[in-house]
Amino acid sequence: MQRLELDFSVAQCWEGDGCWLMLKVANAPAARRWVDQMSGDCTAVLGPKRRKRSLDANAYLWALCGQIAKAVRSTKEEVYRAAVKRVGVVDVIPMREDAAIEWCCRWRSRGIGWVAETADMGLDGWVTVMAYWGSSAYSTAEMSRLLDDVVEEAKGLGIETATPEQLALMTEGRGQ
Repeated sequence: MQRLELDFSVAQCWEGDGCWLMLKVANAPAARRWVDQMSGDCTAVLGPKRRKRSLDANAYLWALCGQIAKAVRSTKEEVYRAAVKRVGVVDVIPMREDAAIEWCCRWRSRGIGWVAETADMGLDGWVTVMAYWGSSAYSTAEMSRLLDDVVEEAKGLGIETATPEQLALMTEGRGQ
């Protein structure tokens, strides 16, 4: 059975032979098909609805990273990682030095923008790991901040960029 993600705006609990959760879903046919195929125990994860990031914003980000890379004689991946480190989402984690090497390798294996660096903590055998999240995990607001940073870098190098209106359309998810 496949995983199903459903949007809903109304939820109720009904008490009787346990607690039943009822959801008023936007896609009733998909919900019915899933229930008809259901067998055995399942798990539900509920949370607030997040707008999906625009694919146009991601494509434009990479196009600008490529242009910047040519201008500064680097790679688009290095330009992207530098932007992630400047304005991206980061977790600061104290860790035993012997565990940090493998942990950082695993973190980096998630993708190009998943950067992990260590710094001395001043405690023998311990380091601080700065774990930067790749933009694939970003919310619309976080992606917008990253794109704004790359746009400013491009402008500083004399690279023509999209208008503020075009950028707003991309980051609002309308250009998907």
